[in-house]
Amino acid sequence: MRTSINESDVRRLYQDEGKSLRAVAKELGVSLATLSRFMKKVGVQTRDKATAQKNYLKDNEHQMAGRAHTEETKQKISQGLGEFWDSLSPEASEELRQRIGSGWKRKWESMSEAERHAMMSELSAKSRLSQGNGSRLERFIAEELRSRGYIVEERTTNYTIGKDMEVDLALPSQGIAIEVDGPTHFLPIYGEDHLAQQQKRDGRKDQQIIDAGYSVLRIRDNNGPLSQLRMERIVTAINDIVEDGGQSVWYVE
Repeated sequence: MRTSINESDVRRLYQDEGKSLRAVAKELGVSLATLSRFMKKVGVQTRDKATAQKNYLKDNEHQMAGRAHTEETKQKISQGLGEFWDSLSPEASEELRQRIGSGWKRKWESMSEAERHAMMSELSAKSRLSQGNGSRLERFIAEELRSRGYIVEERTTNYTIGKDMEVDLALPSQGIAIEVDGPTHFLPIYGEDHLAQQQKRDGRKDQQIIDAGYSVLRIRDNNGPLSQLRMERIVTAINDIVEDGGQSVWYVE
């Protein structure tokens, strides 16, 4: 094994040719630890993890290529992601959603008109298929509540004066109407004016439900992973509403 390293060789292999630290160490015949100490000594900056992975995938197949997760693994991943989101404070959760939103905005702006049209067509088709069936979060909440012994009504008009407004879910025994609100109910996706109008409509609907003698539980749907931690917060809110005994509007992130 070599006892000395040439700085120009390191810079050529690592910086110019983009090879990994391990590949450079192997080619120069030194240990990875020796190479790392030398690079630090001469001021050669190592790449961040994202850049290193990108360079690796140029010449190597992704480790998951051609492989699929098992259902058990998918559930563990979903649970883990759900627990991560649910562990965030409201401030941190909002900041992360804004960052994700900014990323999608940049992606949208970089698309061609044809790509934008294709995406909108796909979203419209998915929307038509899901109409009348409730959102993914609505279905999850309904199934979870039923498994816990609750009677759940879906897409019912029994909870407003005149029965002319539909609520997403309802718990008749507890006297609670549940609204699962997508991002357009709490984020200015289509502008501040649209958000203000939406929130006014929500307010009028809430008042009609209260006037009919029921409480309102509004649950924010940020399109994040489904998790039991979120369900525990929902069940806690339901119990709090029942214990409170009055007609009011409650919120769950």
